[in-house]
Amino acid sequence: MKIPALLFLPFDLYGEMLAHVRSVPSEEVCGLLGGRESNALLHFPIENVLHSADAFRMEAQSLVDAIYRMEQHDLILVAVYHSHPHGPGQPSPRDLAENAYPEALYIIWSSHAKSESGWQMCVFQLSSEKYEEVPWELV
Repeated sequence: MKIPALLFLPFDLYGEMLAHVRSVPSEEVCGLLGGRESNALLHFPIENVLHSADAFRMEAQSLVDAIYRMEQHDLILVAVYHSHPHGPGQPSPRDLAENAYPEALYIIWSSHAKSESGWQMCVFQLSSEKYEEVPWELV
């Protein structure tokens, strides 16, 4: 499957992710977006069982449930997201090494004082050695 060159993100899903990021600003939060091709349609916030500020691991049953729900709706995994509360606005070496879904885009939310929301979102295509920023558009 080809990774989308552009992510179309509904405004309500953007708001749901931002609310999730803001709900636990001292930890990396994480989740999935399901959709079709480059269009995100469903948001699945998932607990970070590490409760860490610099790493995440999705709670296993919630991850399985989200993938199953996507399959029920004939959707694919469009993107994986997580936050970097104290880190950079791009993938870390750990993000590259632990890239479990190479067919999906990766969204990183980083703390950004100049942003009205206090957070900035960037979208990336990852490989084990590098990353490339991908444009996105609110719809």
